[in-house]
Order: sequence, then C-alpha cells, then structure tokens
Amino acid sequence: MKKIFLIVFVLFFMNSFSQNYKIGDTIYYHSKKISLKKTKRFIIIKEIKEDLFLVDYYLNKSDSIFKHLTAKLKSLDNFSYYGQTIKYFKTGEIQSKGFSENNSQIGLWKFYLKNGNLTHTKFYSKKGENWYGSKIIDAWDIKGNQTVKNSNGIQYLYHENDSKIVEYGTLKNGEKDGVWKGKNKERLFYEEKYKTGKLIKGISWNENGTKYKYKKVFQRAQYKGGQKSLIKFIQKNFKTPKIAIEKNIKGRIYGMFKIDKKGNVFAPEVANSLHPEITKEIYRVLSKMEKWSPGRKRGQLANTSFTIPFVL
Repeated sequence: MKKIFLIVFVLFFMNSFSQNYKIGDTIYYHSKKISLKKTKRFIIIKEIKEDLFLVDYYLNKSDSIFKHLTAKLKSLDNFSYYGQTIKYFKTGEIQSKGFSENNSQIGLWKFYLKNGNLTHTKFYSKKGENWYGSKIIDAWDIKGNQTVKNSNGIQYLYHENDSKIVEYGTLKNGEKDGVWKGKNKERLFYEEKYKTGKLIKGISWNENGTKYKYKKVFQRAQYKGGQKSLIKFIQKNFKTPKIAIEKNIKGRIYGMFKIDKKGNVFAPEVANSLHPEITKEIYRVLSKMEKWSPGRKRGQLANTSFTIPFVL
C-alpha cells in the first residue's frame, strides 16, 4: 500500500511541477528532454498563453552563450517547437523567420543579412513523415536588386560577418544549373557544374593553388574495412556495465566524435546518456578505435563528424 501511495505521490508531484512554470524561468534540456542539471541548451520562458509557451532557446558553444531561436512549445517536457519561428545570428540579428513543425521548417521562410536586408526566400515542403524538401523562390543581391524571381535567376550567397560573396550561380526552377563558383577571402575556392540540381563535376583549389577534382561535395570518413568492420569492432569491445544489467536499463545512446584529416578520432561526446557507467564505457570504446580513412570536402581532406548508436 505504501508503495502504491509513493508512486501516486511522485506522479502528482511531477504533474504539479510541470504546471508551475512562470515567465522568466530557465529550463535546461538534454536530448530534447528536461534536465535537472545545467546543460549547453536551455530556454527562457517569455510568455504563457492558453497552455502554449513562447520561449527563447539558447546555446552554449565554446563558452559563448547566444540566442538561437524564438518559438512556441506545446509542452515544456519535450523540446519540440512549432508555429512562427525566428532564428538569429550569434550576434543577435535576425537570420531567418517562418513557420516550423516538430523542429523542422515548413512553408515560406525569409532569410536576411545582418544589416536587415532580405537575401532570399525558400519554401519548405513536407514529403512523407520525416523528410522535408526545399526550393529557393526569390533572391536579392546585397544592394537589394532582385536576382532570382519565381525560382529562376542568379543567386548570390554572402558571408554572415562581412557580407562578401561566398558562392554564386544560376538557378533553374529552384535547382542549381550550370556553373557555380565559391570564393574564400576573395580567392576562387571552387567551380562546379550542375544539371537540374545534380553535381556533374567540380574543381577546388587550396591556398597553394593545388587543384582537386571531385564528383561529390562531401565524402564521409570510412572505418578501415567498412561498415561491417565497424559494427564488428563495437560488438567485440563494448561491454554492458554490470549496473545496466542489474537495473535493466534499456534505450539508445549516441557516441559522437570527429575524425581529423589524418584519420584520428577526437572530440568524443555522448548524447542521451542513460547512466554514467554506460557513458564511461562508450568513451572507452571510442578511444580504442584505430585510424579511419579521412573524409573529404570538395576533393580536399577535411575534418568530419560521425555518430554511432549504442542500443541496450
């Protein structure tokens, strides 16, 4: 009887707690769920109206805290925003605004430069349950001249800090078509040829002028022996902690890490941790991995990110 009373009391307490938030409260999240500990992702409640919460969402990256977006939540227990959404540059200016559905952009969105000038509009459409497609509708250059109308024309993309051109090319029915060029600090960085949105070929140059040819913009890092060898390595080395077995802990945890230009694994992280001992074991396994074949971006060696799911 005491056990039943305790369960009812806990449920009542949790339900009461979830209904006692007020304007100005700060709530931390881990993997979209409320965290009782401080994390690098948190919200501040701006307004509460008819069981809807208007919030500012903040990120803490490299010890720099900045407002990432403003949106509405139906529930604070699970971070899933919808409706009118505003996203910001790290320096606080509006970067884009439009509507969202389950944390994804939907419908017509407007994108801006830091000076407030409209740079382009893009339409996001839902296709299936979880996949979203997008299409440029209109675009303007830095002087406000319209360069793309009804998804056709020349689009210019600008660096967010100094508003210099970083990429430009032709759009045909909203798809890249013909030659597109990219610049890095006024230097021609790459030149690509597209046909109705598909990359045909590309050439990039490094700072020394060395030429790299490619047919894929991104080429992911590969574990030696491929996906099967990676799975075999995880199965062989991951040992479920004793406490996870005793407490029958079940769920999915993600081991995230980066691979440098030499194939070394670095910057490991664990998302959706179910227990400190499980997290510790995942770190141990990731640290044992041998070198990978490094990834490439536009033909050149590049740091890449990788995520491995661990299922208990």
